Amino acid sequence: MDKLKNFAASFYHQVRGFFIDLYAVFLITKSPYFNKQWYISQAVNEMGKRKNAAFHYYKKGWAYYSPSENFDSKQYLLDYPDVEMSKVCPLYHYEKFGKKEGRHCHSKTMNSGKYRKLRIYRSILRKIGRFRYRKLIVKNQRARFLVCFQLYYPNSWYEVKEYLKNLSCYTYHLMVSYQDHVNMKHILDDIIKFKHDAQIICVENIGFDIGGFISVLNRVDLSAFDIVYKIHSKGTGRNKLYMYQQLFKKRDWFIYLYEGIIGAQTVHLTINELLHNSKCGLVAAKNLIVRDPPYKSQLVNRMFIQIPGCSMPCDIMYHFVAGTCFALRAEQLNWLKKADLIFTKSKRGDFSLAHAVERIICFMPQINGLNLVGNPVCLLRRKMRKVQAKQYQNNAFDTLVSDERFDLDADFVYKILEWQRDKLSEYLFTKTSISEIKRRWFHDFIPLHDLAPYRYLDGDTNTYDEYCAYHIKHNLSSMTRERYDTLIASFKQNGFDQRKAIVITQDNVILDGQHRLCILLKQFGDQYQVPTVILHLKKPIIWR
Repeated sequence: MDKLKNFAASFYHQVRGFFIDLYAVFLITKSPYFNKQWYISQAVNEMGKRKNAAFHYYKKGWAYYSPSENFDSKQYLLDYPDVEMSKVCPLYHYEKFGKKEGRHCHSKTMNSGKYRKLRIYRSILRKIGRFRYRKLIVKNQRARFLVCFQLYYPNSWYEVKEYLKNLSCYTYHLMVSYQDHVNMKHILDDIIKFKHDAQIICVENIGFDIGGFISVLNRVDLSAFDIVYKIHSKGTGRNKLYMYQQLFKKRDWFIYLYEGIIGAQTVHLTINELLHNSKCGLVAAKNLIVRDPPYKSQLVNRMFIQIPGCSMPCDIMYHFVAGTCFALRAEQLNWLKKADLIFTKSKRGDFSLAHAVERIICFMPQINGLNLVGNPVCLLRRKMRKVQAKQYQNNAFDTLVSDERFDLDADFVYKILEWQRDKLSEYLFTKTSISEIKRRWFHDFIPLHDLAPYRYLDGDTNTYDEYCAYHIKHNLSSMTRERYDTLIASFKQNGFDQRKAIVITQDNVILDGQHRLCILLKQFGDQYQVPTVILHLKKPIIWR
C-alpha cells in the first residue's frame, strides 16, 4: 500500500512538473524579450542537437546566457536577490510574476515604446506655424543654434527628425551622441542624409543623457552660438508613471518635452523668448518645470562637493526641467565645460551625479538672475490626465516626506518608497521598544544580536565585510566600514538624534535604520524606546 502511495505521489509530481515546464516554456516563447535565433547563436555550443531554444534557456541556459539582446538575465538576478536565491529562470519569473509586481527588466530597445512620424499631419502644422510666426522667423533668422541630440533608442530618430524639420527655416548645427549598444548604422546613415553636416560621436554609456550632452559641449566653442537645444530620445514604453503630481502614460512625457521647445508653434516662440527677453535664461514645457521634494534636494546638495569650483547655495529653492529637454542661452553652459565632471557607472536606482547636474544646469540661470520660461503644451491631454491622476495620488506619502517631526533617510525614500508610494496607506510616528523590532532576511527573521552591524560592534569585522560585499554584488543599499565608523563616532560625540527615526512596518519589521538600531541596542539594551515611523503597507515592499 505504501509503495502504491509513493508511486502515486511521484507520478503526480512528475505530471505537475511537466505541465509547469510546459507553461513556462510557453511564456518564454511568447515573450517579446525572447529571440530564438539570437539565443541559439549565443548558446550553440551548449545546445548541441537540441532544437527547443526556449526549453534549453528555461532549464539551465539562463545561468549562462540572456534570452535576447533586450533582456539581461544576470542583471535581473543582481537586481532581485530573492529570484537568484529561488533558482528560478529570470525571464519566466519576469513574465509570470515580475511584471505584475512592478519589477523592471531594463530592456535597451523594447522599452523604447512606439514613435510616430505623422509626416502629413506635422507638415501641415509646420506650414501653419511658419505662416503665423513669419515675422518672428525673419527677425530671428540670423541667430546661431546648436542642437545636441542624445540618441539611445534608435527608433526615436524618425519622430525626432520630424521635430527637427521645424528648425529648417533657421541655420543650426546638429550634433548627435550615441552609445554603441545596438546596431545603429542605418539610423546614423539616415541622420547624415537628413543633415549632411551633422556631427555624430560615439560616447561611453555613463552619465545618462547628461554624459553625452557634456561630451558634445566639450567639442564645440559655445561663443559661436546664441542658443543651445538639449534633446534626447526619451523612452515611451512605460505604461504609466505618477510623478511631480502628474500622471504620464506611454508617449506623454516625450510629447511634452518636444512640443515644449521644438513643436511646430513653440519652436518660434522659444527662439524669440531667448533672443529678446533679457530675463529669460531657459525655455521648456511649462508643466515639466517642477520643484524637487525636500528629500531629493538633500541628494542634490550632497553632489555639490563632486563639482569642482561649484559654490552655489545649498538651500536654494530651485526649479528644474523634469526630463531635461530644453533650450537655453549658450553662455549659461560655460561653467559646465569648465567643471571637468567625471561620471562613473552607477547602480540602478541610485541618485547619481548626472541626476544632480541636470538640476544644476536648470537652476544656474536662476542663480544668475534669469527666469525659466514655460510653454503650455497639450492642454486637452493634460486635463484628461489630471482627472485620471486622482486615483494615483497618495496623500499619505506626500504627508510623510514633508513631516517635520522626523528626518527620513533621503536614499531610502528615493530608492525604495518613492516608486512604491501606492503601497503606503498610512503612517504613525511613535516610540517602540527595540525588543519588539524584527529584521527579515528573505523568509526568515534574524535576531538583532546576530546582525552583521551588531557583530561589528563586538569586533567581528569579517562578517561585516561579507555583509557589505553581498550588498554591493546584489545592488542593495550599501554601507562601508568608513561610513559605519563615522556613524559610530557621531553617536559617541553627539548622542542619538531623536529626529533620525527608525522606519518599520506595521509588523515591526525594520525597513531603514538598521545600523542606528544596532548601536542603540549595544548602548542601551533591548528595552530602550526608539523613535519609529511605522508604515502601514497594503503590499510588501520590493527592494531594488
